[in-house]
Amino acid sequence: MGEHGALAVVLSALLSGCLVTSEIDFQVEENVPPLVLDKPGEEGTIGSVLWVDIDDTNWELLVDVRDENIGQPVTARWRVQTEEQDEPEFKQAELAPSGTARRELRITLDQGDLVAGECHRLQLVVSSSFVEGSTPNRFDITSPVEDIGRANWWLWEGMGEASADPDEALRLINSCRTSILEGSQTVAP
Repeated sequence: MGEHGALAVVLSALLSGCLVTSEIDFQVEENVPPLVLDKPGEEGTIGSVLWVDIDDTNWELLVDVRDENIGQPVTARWRVQTEEQDEPEFKQAELAPSGTARRELRITLDQGDLVAGECHRLQLVVSSSFVEGSTPNRFDITSPVEDIGRANWWLWEGMGEASADPDEALRLINSCRTSILEGSQTVAP
């Protein structure tokens, strides 16, 4: 078989294939924003006031994150706002797909996250689409904008003594600056 014969065999093999004339419709999964949910049986409902003793070296809070896109990784970011810091550094954790819509998140605070005897705001945001960068001003920036779940808690440093001492309770309330109070958003199911 000559050069033309080989070309004819190749062309006939290529041209004898099946032509698909119908359009194939691929379903793209709709991105549903994640939600932060209270963990059943755990202390610390979303939006509540929690007492945290600064001497407790690794205070923890357990929450659930629900993401209907069960195959999608989700990132959780949290930070503690204080009197001195409106935009503190944040911590983050990756929540790998679990095969179900609910994933557990364990938030751990260190002693250095709290100021003795003050009010703090613990902010948590979860998303599958945070923009690149880990600077404090990019804490809750996502693209698309609506792909985010939020929750907040009030943390009062101490051992719960304000309930017995009205002056201590007033001092703690006054330590919650207006900017912390105004920025408060709580999201519950």
